[in-house]
Amino acid sequence: MRKMGNADDQPKTGGGDGALSDGLPYLEVGDYGEDKSRGTDLKDAEGTDETGNEEKDDGGESSDDALSLYLNELQSVPEFSAGEEEQLIRKAHSGDAAAGKRLTEGNLKFAASLIADFKGEELNVQELIGEANLALVNAVSACLSGSGETAPDRDKLHEEIRKTVLAALKISAEQQKSQNMSDTEVVRKANLLSEVTTVMAGELGRQPTIPELAERMHTDEETIRSLLKMSMQAMES
Repeated sequence: MRKMGNADDQPKTGGGDGALSDGLPYLEVGDYGEDKSRGTDLKDAEGTDETGNEEKDDGGESSDDALSLYLNELQSVPEFSAGEEEQLIRKAHSGDAAAGKRLTEGNLKFAASLIADFKGEELNVQELIGEANLALVNAVSACLSGSGETAPDRDKLHEEIRKTVLAALKISAEQQKSQNMSDTEVVRKANLLSEVTTVMAGELGRQPTIPELAERMHTDEETIRSLLKMSMQAMES
């Protein structure tokens, strides 16, 4: 006869009978909202919700909408002509901080336009916008300080901006994709835990203990506790 296990090892579900096989939901990525311990919203691998709608950013807009709204906001930033930009470059190169700020602001739309190269990849556009803006500031500073005694021309500045922003966006996109794959794997394990729990409950005539689940799934007890906590958050949301 198998050992029943200690009461402290019995998984808690928050339900009245504590039956794990009845309490664990079958999850899809994004079903349980925000995982506080990881600080990220988990979304399904295809970037759609259970109704098949397009993935939304945190603000409720789709990725295309988020970028369009940001570009619309930038309409309020006055544009400058090629001649005016060349003049700003010379002033900024000479140490005029106001000219440097205006030069950066005037190229926000250019930097944002580069995000379009990553459309359709189900990425968080708000995060990409932030990375693009930071890269823009760095590019302008690097171009002005690295040109020696002669101010760079407009074409050189734009090339530096393009190169720096695209590099930053590529890194951000790769990090987001890696996180999305990790999130999907966590949900796969949570669903496997639900299935294993149901099978073991039938075999034992009771809910399995955490050590028993860990042994059956060839993992450690802390992982089982984390997966159980995630499943409970799904039930409460």
